[in-house]
Amino acid sequence: MKTSLEHLPDPKREQLAAITKLLCGGAPVEMLILFGSFARGDWVEDHDNLYFSDYDLLIVVREPKLAAKEALWSTLNDQARALAGSTPVSLFVHDIKQLNQEIRRGRYFFSDILVEGVELFNSQRLTLAKPKALTPNERLEVAHYDFQYWFGSGSAFWQGTAYYQAMGQLAHAAFLLHQAAERYYHATLLVFTGYKPKTHDLQVLADQISSLHPALIEPIPRTLDPDAALFSLLRRSYIEARYSKSFRITPQELTTLHARVRDLAIAVRLACGEHLATFVNAEAVPALLDPPTEGAVFAFPEPPSFDDAAAVEQWRDGVAWLSEQRAKTERDAGLREGERRGVARLIVDLLARRGVPLTAAEASQILDCPDSELLNTWWQRALTADSVQELFGSVEA
Repeated sequence: MKTSLEHLPDPKREQLAAITKLLCGGAPVEMLILFGSFARGDWVEDHDNLYFSDYDLLIVVREPKLAAKEALWSTLNDQARALAGSTPVSLFVHDIKQLNQEIRRGRYFFSDILVEGVELFNSQRLTLAKPKALTPNERLEVAHYDFQYWFGSGSAFWQGTAYYQAMGQLAHAAFLLHQAAERYYHATLLVFTGYKPKTHDLQVLADQISSLHPALIEPIPRTLDPDAALFSLLRRSYIEARYSKSFRITPQELTTLHARVRDLAIAVRLACGEHLATFVNAEAVPALLDPPTEGAVFAFPEPPSFDDAAAVEQWRDGVAWLSEQRAKTERDAGLREGERRGVARLIVDLLARRGVPLTAAEASQILDCPDSELLNTWWQRALTADSVQELFGSVEA
């Protein structure tokens, strides 16, 4: 691991020195490591587009209980950001036992930190494990397993949202929708970095995936009002939907967010599929779970009295069977249409973010295109096209 910051300009070194003093003075930090673009030397400060690379900092502590003190680290993170000026700060806190377990498992996120990171502080009281180098096939196997687990979990929560909304339990539905979005973000980060942060803050997670793939810049709109207000509502659902009696979300807000989280799932699957193909080749990537699909809604029976064990068991079996039938119906009826709509929206959003002008008619031509194969062609072109003529090329819709 490196120990020098000579590749950084003086103002950056001064900021990092102040942040190091703050963090080590505010908590019993055993190690502090700078990683990511500022450690490698390829950071970005784009004042025109307001994009700035983060100071990514790995904090190593001795005890799991200390690593779990979210209020402490959140406060220190806010204080560090105040010292960093326009440069965002991201703290990643781990206890030494868990960190060494991840290193020994060959998690390339941590292995890369050990190779590329810059040590800002070391108490010399702890020792890091030696990483295991994964082969490309092993990386693919680990990343594919992580995707299937977390993406599948996200889709299960997404499906559950409709059940609680139908029952009129809107706060319950909002919490499940937050969980769906959080798990889609986690699936993405594990595929791209091999790392799943402990935070439940959707704002932090969205920021972390935004630079990984063009489809992930803003799959859930959150920059402008009223999109920002809706995203804030989803973000707050993790705490407020469970614990605050004053939490309110309307059926229309929930329906809109339900669709947007599904758009996130579509973007995540597309981006992760393309990234997994870089490990070995596209043919070697096992099949990925499909995004959840909209379709017929089966009515679930009302739960019986939980004092009647036999009735509860029968109710549970009935709900399980109905869930399976609904999944089959949605998969058969909605999969192709859902994928088509998702890819079409991604194309329009990507062109807008790249500054390629579209007339209303041209946007409708993309959004209403029924040909999934043609949409996939347009998606590939949208990554580099400088005009709508270049996007459409010689292919007619």
